Amino acid sequence: MPKSMWPLVAVLSVAVGCSGDALSPEPAGELAVQVTPGRVHAERSQTGGIEWLQFRINLEVKNGAEDVVVPHCGTSVQRKEGVEWRTVWTPYCDLALRPPDVLKAGKSRDGQSHIMGVLAGNAGPKWQSASVSGQYRLVYPTFPWSRAEGRMPPNAEAQLHYSNTFEVVDGSE
Repeated sequence: MPKSMWPLVAVLSVAVGCSGDALSPEPAGELAVQVTPGRVHAERSQTGGIEWLQFRINLEVKNGAEDVVVPHCGTSVQRKEGVEWRTVWTPYCDLALRPPDVLKAGKSRDGQSHIMGVLAGNAGPKWQSASVSGQYRLVYPTFPWSRAEGRMPPNAEAQLHYSNTFEVVDGSE
């Protein structure tokens, strides 16, 4: 990818990751996102008048038939409220210019995500739900990648992928 495209990738990554709107539960493309374990305990802590919530999840991403660009930032957390999904956390994203992270077709990636949000106080990113315990999923954005051109196609739109549902239990309850 030409260096002139890097700012576009960074801005698109932040825009996708910072949306607070409810998203459709329909998966896009052939990419599978698996969160384990199925139940995690969230911890609360206090620092300088700020109440923090945090938990860790393991993540496995299996790519299907096409190469995709994985943003360096932009994965968000949604909470199930009735029959709807609502975004309750998105990370703060820096605009550091980095080359694109391409996940090749047929490949997979394992990792761990540390989710940390502010329940009360003047800091962020905010945990945007009054309660913690409940059913959640990750929203994992990707962008198409042109192997022939060695870059993202112009005006590429994010494809949103949804993880399996996992349970978060408030450790203070």
